[in-house]
Amino acid sequence: MRPPSQKSSFVALIVDDDTFFQESLRLQLESLGISNILLADDGASALTLLRQRRGAVDLVVCDLSMPQVDGFQVLDDIAHTGFEGQLLFVSGMDPAALQLLKLFAHTSKVNLLDALEKPVSLHRLNMAISGATA
Repeated sequence: MRPPSQKSSFVALIVDDDTFFQESLRLQLESLGISNILLADDGASALTLLRQRRGAVDLVVCDLSMPQVDGFQVLDDIAHTGFEGQLLFVSGMDPAALQLLKLFAHTSKVNLLDALEKPVSLHRLNMAISGATA
């Protein structure tokens, strides 16, 4: 992973099947100074992209609830492939699902920044990723 101080080379991947939310997150990340942003409409596309760009993605912002390959499956795959970047999960699901995800991430030893409820405010997003991009 690139040193966090090199924000201009920082690469984020947004994974969400909701194009409106995907675009909203993209605009929020851009307003926080992240301009290299990749988009994936589902978990399967995200995992393919991460394999193709091995080591070149610093942050994955992923929805939990998606058809076919959901956020839990993305997390499981990332945990087994040795992804060294940071993870941020977002969801409109019950807060208990976010707590379960946090526990799973902790036992999987991945770099989870946080798990946030949708809608995500710019302030909460900034607080969650500030350690990854500072």
